[in-house]
Amino acid sequence: YLIEAIKEKTGKTFNEYINSYRLKYAYDLIVNDKDKTISEILNESGFSTRATFYKTFKEMYGLTPSELRDLF
Repeated sequence: YLIEAIKEKTGKTFNEYINSYRLKYAYDLIVNDKDKTISEILNESGFSTRATFYKTFKEMYGLTPSELRDLF
């Protein structure tokens, strides 16, 4: 029921919904915690692979985590 409710309210699949929160958390860490490496951030954000993290991050924000870090 929860998965159906999320889809109905947000228009996102359960995985898309969860990943959006993970990515927002990672974005904040990239911008605000310069001491953490991207690898530490992706692990702390709940992503199991670097490829998935970079792909979903770029889809959501239009740039890679490294590119974002370079802006700040």
